[in-house]
Amino acid sequence: MLNLVTDITEQRRMEEELRDYAKVAAHDLREPIMAAGLFVQLLDRRLSQGRTKENEELLERVQQTHARARSLVEGILEYARSGNAIAFEPVDTRLLLAEVASSLTNAVQDLHGQLEIAELPVVRGDRAQLGRVFQNLVANALKFHADEPPRVSISAEPRQATWLFSVRDNGVGVPPELRDEIFSMFKRGHGEDVPGSGIGLAVCRKIVEAHGGAIWAEPADGAGTVMRFTVPAL
Repeated sequence: MLNLVTDITEQRRMEEELRDYAKVAAHDLREPIMAAGLFVQLLDRRLSQGRTKENEELLERVQQTHARARSLVEGILEYARSGNAIAFEPVDTRLLLAEVASSLTNAVQDLHGQLEIAELPVVRGDRAQLGRVFQNLVANALKFHADEPPRVSISAEPRQATWLFSVRDNGVGVPPELRDEIFSMFKRGHGEDVPGSGIGLAVCRKIVEAHGGAIWAEPADGAGTVMRFTVPAL
């Protein structure tokens, strides 16, 4: 029993050190990335009088690299912050999903998609962090759409002392061999084909596990993916 307690204490200490390292590294990277962004803007202005095709292509590449580096830093910071200091309270997930849907209205309309939200429960958890989970999962379901317009449905069902949530889509799906790996940092189910940092699902897993739940991916009937996760019932 003593060894188990010692192992858990050591694991938590290492996790805390990793979080601290991620925060420091991300903050340290922020300054040069911001400086690089200013240099890009300056270069853009200086080239405005005499542009060549080669200069245009180089500038575009620099801008894309800067945007990706900034996205990675913000993702690392989000991962370091997520899952910490969980403030458990009653959370009406129906209202929470209404807010998420509102924030994604433009994306849904641009893709001519559909977002269907079933009757959802009140659960016990951290409202802001659960909101981030839903935001990431729904945004991913829209982003990884197939040729036809995306259809995303969110539902929940009781499972003993928890609620099981399902976010179902009709998108491109996840290769079977990657269904576990996509929840790790920087792991991406579709390589560089779709923009992203590869951190969003890792954030989801960290938050869900901090709530005492689990998260996983399953193939949807026909096509697409179902992301499922559990959180404590009220």
